[in-house]
Amino acid sequence: MNKNIFSCCLLFISITIFSKPSDFNFRREITPAANKWQKIILPDEMYSRLNTEFSDIRIFGFKGNDTIEAPYIIDFDKDVSSEKRIEFSVINKSYNSNGYYFTFDAGETKTINKIQLNFSLDNFDWRVDLEGSMDLNEWFLISKDSRIVSMKNEYADYVFTTLRFDYSSYRYFRLLIKSNEETKFQNAIISEEKVNSGNYRIIKTSADYSEKKRNNTEINIILKHAVPVSFLKLNFSDKIDFYRSVVIEYLFDSIKTEKGTRPYFQHLLSGYVSSLSSNQFSFDDILTKHIRIIIRNQDNQPLNFASSEVKGKIYSLKARFDEDADYFIYYGSKYSSAPNYDIVNFKDKIPGNINEAKLSEEEILIAGISQKESNKIWLWVVISLLIVTIGAFTLKMLKNENKN
Repeated sequence: MNKNIFSCCLLFISITIFSKPSDFNFRREITPAANKWQKIILPDEMYSRLNTEFSDIRIFGFKGNDTIEAPYIIDFDKDVSSEKRIEFSVINKSYNSNGYYFTFDAGETKTINKIQLNFSLDNFDWRVDLEGSMDLNEWFLISKDSRIVSMKNEYADYVFTTLRFDYSSYRYFRLLIKSNEETKFQNAIISEEKVNSGNYRIIKTSADYSEKKRNNTEINIILKHAVPVSFLKLNFSDKIDFYRSVVIEYLFDSIKTEKGTRPYFQHLLSGYVSSLSSNQFSFDDILTKHIRIIIRNQDNQPLNFASSEVKGKIYSLKARFDEDADYFIYYGSKYSSAPNYDIVNFKDKIPGNINEAKLSEEEILIAGISQKESNKIWLWVVISLLIVTIGAFTLKMLKNENKN
């Protein structure tokens, strides 16, 4: 009798918990989802639950006994840049006590904001003035004392000879390179550069710190959550000129060992930080919560790291809800492949202005059942076991009394 009761209880538990198997470990309720199209911005806390391809996301709606899957696309704004080169001719080269002059004729009024200068000289450090004119008589200052530098030796190979300035419209442009030595000027590339930056968000850090290790300075930037990162800017408080090579790495994984957790960093990029540049780096998205920068000081004093700026793209889902139902976003699975929805081929049909839906707090799932529901199920299981056990003992006692 007792064996049969125990078997029935086990069968009840198995059916209750495992009758709806699911690969997803987490979910959030979507509200409201009344309109046909909704935009869902992914919260920071959610990224660490996703796989690297973000393929383990599904939107399920529940209507009575029916389960509905809502199609979606993952969307983010990309940087769009273009550069239009301006045709020109060099109509004057001259020299006086101020330096070397180069005058360019664009043929007609042209708008520019960038000039790339090329020289056949390896090592120099000059200041440059740029002016514009419509008639070669009256000149207007566009930029003053812009610095251009070239360094080439056994330790460095660095060239910084690009002038960037506000949009300026003239027919003639004149450069003054303030140098007493022959510049060995080769050519210039004059252009109008346009950059439409996508929407980025500033990512909050929980800690920024630097420490000197031998001839290197190590900067560690710790984020509050593992999120997609695609932009990094380093700020230094030094007032001196400097030029240092850097290696940037990010936390890729960590493994627990007997001696504790061992982090694994992956190389992101190599480059330079300099007193001449903005010291900002753009790269393809990485999903991390820890960035490490190693600055090679050589025999120089360490730089004084002041602060960092970390940015990432804003990811969102554009989802279509065809039926009224109770919708949830499910996520967190190591084995889910990306879904294949028709709307991927009809992105131009998605409306431009879409209402933003809100997500509830995260629910942890046990075999596809939320923790709250699971707790209720276990409560009913325990109550059922108690009822069955009490019933069994009652029957046993009644049988004994009948025998007596």
